[in-house]
Amino acid sequence: MTGKRLALGDVKALLGKVVGMEKMLDVFEEANLHRAQMASPVVDGQPIDQWRDQIWTALRRMFPAQPDAALREGRALTEEESPSAYVATQLRKWKMTMDRDIEKDPTITLLFRQAICTGMPATVKDRLEEVVGLFTMPHKQFVDNVMHAVDRHRKEKKRAGDQVKDLQKKLLQLQLEELAGKAKEKKSKRS
Repeated sequence: MTGKRLALGDVKALLGKVVGMEKMLDVFEEANLHRAQMASPVVDGQPIDQWRDQIWTALRRMFPAQPDAALREGRALTEEESPSAYVATQLRKWKMTMDRDIEKDPTITLLFRQAICTGMPATVKDRLEEVVGLFTMPHKQFVDNVMHAVDRHRKEKKRAGDQVKDLQKKLLQLQLEELAGKAKEKKSKRS
């Protein structure tokens, strides 16, 4: 069984239906193909192979992929997860979805960094909002700021947890001393 090869006419028909004839001709012009020649049915039977890369590049330029809402929201950073690993994982995910370098498109860079901040705990988000130029700084500097904010958050959370444990121990000790004092009083009243 042999496969069928796409012809230029197949792509023209598809693009014509999806984006309209005028936009289809704009795509071919963007791909450095002659507009008048592409409008003619004479080229319809030719295999698309020789123009495939040019046409796909033109389509990507004219109709860039937009991140969906789920990608923009991101997932939350877990308590044990390294912030740099989190950013690297999210960056890989965005690059796969967007099919281009995130750091070269300022709009996508902004959306990516906002998604990273959205995935952070509230105190980290607040701390990152205070950083001037966070969304325009170089990638490494952005990651360093995220790591610093997460590390501070975790240290403060641990310190607060330790203080709560110390207070609980002191309270328990005071309660035990009070009970021991009451037991002693009862014993002395009986004697």
